Amino acid sequence: MKYIWLIAFLFMGSLCVWAQKISFRTDYDYYKEEFVNSAKLSLPFIEAHGSVKNDLWNYGVAVTTQNLVPLFPVTFMTGNLSQSGSISKLNSPALSSSVSAFGGTSVKATGLQAIMPAVKSFTKPQSYFAQAGIAPKKIISGFDVSSFYDGDTFTYSTSLKFSPFKKVDFSFCTTGGIFDYQKKKSDSWFLTEDFYNAGEHLCFNNQICVNTKSFSSLFIVGTYETPFGDFLNTWRSENVFKFKHITLNLSGFYNGNDLVITSSDKKINPLLQVKTGGKYQFIGGSRWPVICATGINVLANINLADTEHTVKSAFGVKLTAANLTSQLSANLNATVKNQENNLLVDFSSGSVQTTNSFYIKQLKTTASGKFTFTPNAKKTSWTFTEKAGLNFEYASPKGSICFGNKNQITFTQKSEQQVSQISFTSSLNAKFQFRFCSLDVRLEFQE
Repeated sequence: MKYIWLIAFLFMGSLCVWAQKISFRTDYDYYKEEFVNSAKLSLPFIEAHGSVKNDLWNYGVAVTTQNLVPLFPVTFMTGNLSQSGSISKLNSPALSSSVSAFGGTSVKATGLQAIMPAVKSFTKPQSYFAQAGIAPKKIISGFDVSSFYDGDTFTYSTSLKFSPFKKVDFSFCTTGGIFDYQKKKSDSWFLTEDFYNAGEHLCFNNQICVNTKSFSSLFIVGTYETPFGDFLNTWRSENVFKFKHITLNLSGFYNGNDLVITSSDKKINPLLQVKTGGKYQFIGGSRWPVICATGINVLANINLADTEHTVKSAFGVKLTAANLTSQLSANLNATVKNQENNLLVDFSSGSVQTTNSFYIKQLKTTASGKFTFTPNAKKTSWTFTEKAGLNFEYASPKGSICFGNKNQITFTQKSEQQVSQISFTSSLNAKFQFRFCSLDVRLEFQE
């Protein structure tokens, strides 16, 4: 046994000599009285993470040849990994339900990716990820095959990117796998839909994307096997048009089926989504140039099997200068009901928020505020929430010292009550970079 410890000690010592960076971090929760200890090791072709909390632990190891053989990059990862990239569009084929005033300005086809575990994440199972490709940088500018296995589910993706013309790129990506689904929750004799037991089904999607200087378009077809053996499709399209100072976007999603179960075991009702908007941006001023931008986006969710629909909108103004960034935006949400061929529009919620950042050399100060107003279901009372935040960030010129402080106070009132609720959160983090290692300190306070 002592020889095993000696070999491990020598191995770790050699890693420290060749390591580009070694980081140690300790998080302490005052209210739960628990510590989370973590470490990170970076080598030219290996990266390792690890965290421990009481009897829980996670880890992640990534090995890549990206820097050694750029033409044929190969990556292997293992640990408590998370999936990202194209799997998100397979799990949730519909458009995002959130709306941003300056969103929808770029589209692209992405393949399957893996993420190392976060410091405080202890829920992911042991997983394996592998990716191999070729990057010739000619007409075919990229090709890779990826796979992910978590002990129960195997997921794959194949991506191809080529540029037959100057400033024109085409991308293709296929992602799929066999996924579990649970049985229908109720087996009543009076169900409007047929009952099914738990099982497995095939799910995959195909992405086609074209990018030019003034136009980008992404088209996705999702295919899902039903518990009864049929294959149903969902359709999604995202488009961006650029004309000098103006950027326009138009996206849509359509599902005309009532038995689509996604790879994340979520059922999607028949739905039609339309999202559109635009952004206008220009540079003003001669002595002190300022980038001015204004944007608006609207999302309509039309339930094809129901009479209630939703409309979300966002609009805002943003200014960016050498030492200042300021943004003011608002969100308004409404519910549209079809009753006896009449459309009834009800306001459901709204918010106004502002963020202002000031830069003085290496110091960044951010002041933010947000006001939210929401009526209850019967429209008889309102809930008002005000948030104010003040953050500080500092980084030394060489990055040897980094400091951050975040503070936020929240006030909540209800129209039928005279007492307000107040909460306060504050966090402090500091990082000190030494020659062979770094020290991270983080403190959090809630009241």
